[in-house]
Amino acid sequence: MSASRAQYAGFAAVRNSVYNLFMRRSSVFAIVIVALGYAGSEAMNNSVERAWERYNKGKLWKHLEAEVRAKQAQEAAAAVAAATASDSETAQTAD
Repeated sequence: MSASRAQYAGFAAVRNSVYNLFMRRSSVFAIVIVALGYAGSEAMNNSVERAWERYNKGKLWKHLEAEVRAKQAQEAAAAVAAATASDSETAQTAD
């Protein structure tokens, strides 16, 4: 037997095993198709999501949230300090 025939014989064995495992019965074949469809969908979703996040790094809310929250906290603290200073000045002029 030549090397190419041996290679095809190995492929035929794999092909027959796959056929016997997954395609011989319609119910198993349908389950395999649904499972592969779901797995393919998840793989595509994850890869597109990763590419989108890489392309928009630094622009998405989850990348900016900590910075925005810190800025809001600083502005709120400054507003409270200004209001407190204003109230104390009004109280001193009223006395």
